[in-house]
Amino acid sequence: KGLTTPAAVVARMDDGDPASQIVLDVVANASDAIVGFCHGRVFGLETVQESFQRVNNAREGALVLARRPVASIVSVTIYGTVIDPQWYEFDPAAGLLWRIGIIGEHLPWYGRVIVVRYQAGYTLPADENCTLPMRYQEAAILTCVAMLTGAGKDPTLRTVTNEGVGAYAFGGGGTGTIPLAAIPLLDGDADDVLIA
Repeated sequence: KGLTTPAAVVARMDDGDPASQIVLDVVANASDAIVGFCHGRVFGLETVQESFQRVNNAREGALVLARRPVASIVSVTIYGTVIDPQWYEFDPAAGLLWRIGIIGEHLPWYGRVIVVRYQAGYTLPADENCTLPMRYQEAAILTCVAMLTGAGKDPTLRTVTNEGVGAYAFGGGGTGTIPLAAIPLLDGDADDVLIA
């Protein structure tokens, strides 16, 4: 699914039909370009299963989940036994899963195999109750507009200036189809940690 909607792109351009195949394709291509720029990060909400082998983290305390943000923990299993949710808590943004004791203290995880099933990612703009941060949506819209307005033009062209209107700069230096205006919106994700 896309990181923006065809309707948002058409509204920004103040022209076009959100149902046209060209706009639909551009939304898909722009979203793919952003995913590529962010080293394959999966933005959409999905259920993930991670296995931790031979865990003995008396010092660290928390298990570090690969996908962020964590929306919910579906289950935690140690030695094939499902752990009651009252015995763990998580930090959604950091992707940290703590084991907790009777009085709420953080305890170390131990186990030969710990399996964590969880939901991670964002609900996307086409879904109800979108949770995708606006910076990603804006980057997708900017990329779509650049693709639509740049179609059929010289690919080596980096800046277009219209007298009395302004200038528009296109990405260069290996950014592919991501316009320069979108790069700061994605900057923290280009080098993100542990992306599944």
